[in-house]
Amino acid sequence: MRNSNLFILLLLVCSTTFGQTMEDILNETCEQAVTRANKDAETGTLKSITYGLVIDPNFSLEYSKFREVYLISKYQIDSYEAGCVIIGNEECYADQMQLLIDEKYGENFFEEVEPEIRELYELFNSLSQNEIEDIIDFDYTYGYGRIDERADFKEGWEKLYEELHEKIDFSKLSFEPYEYDRIGIRVIVDRKGNIEKCEVVSMDFPEDIGALIEKTLTEIGNWKPATLYGYSVKSDNMLSFPLSMI
Repeated sequence: MRNSNLFILLLLVCSTTFGQTMEDILNETCEQAVTRANKDAETGTLKSITYGLVIDPNFSLEYSKFREVYLISKYQIDSYEAGCVIIGNEECYADQMQLLIDEKYGENFFEEVEPEIRELYELFNSLSQNEIEDIIDFDYTYGYGRIDERADFKEGWEKLYEELHEKIDFSKLSFEPYEYDRIGIRVIVDRKGNIEKCEVVSMDFPEDIGALIEKTLTEIGNWKPATLYGYSVKSDNMLSFPLSMI
């Protein structure tokens, strides 16, 4: 099978929504990407996407996490860096999202809000539980991507693979024309550890087998929710399964 390094990279930088595959992203026009941005914005969350290598001599991982979480909690802006690789017409998507942010909050929004974020960050560790809950939305509807401890299957990955094999006879299934050695699965796990959404996102993966895996993973459940600042949160997770294990 083909080496999956490039494939995993593409998965990581792709900002798909549920029901959308890598193939959809690669084939869409700039106009379609703009339409997708408008539709995504209607759900209530805007996205600020930065491409390229960002060099900040004062970079702090903890501050970066706090900034990202705060922007989502207070302003419903999902802000993240997407690396140096631009897939399809994702730049059209990012530009439209930025335009929508400018329209809602003003063109200088990020410069103006930065002092506010830094001030709260300096105070954050001394805040009470109630004060923290006033700042951070731990019930964020769409699931956090930046967390402290990721969502995980409670009994470990080996047990998860075992349960998949108990429910699905993979020996009778054909994965052709799929050529990669891993499959990407996007999973939304809620605050109680339930799988809210599950979708195989790998390009060219057989749809019928993908639907079967999605249904079975959801039925198995039994996940430990992700945590953020000591709280359980809904999380948006990209899993990479070795095809040899299934």
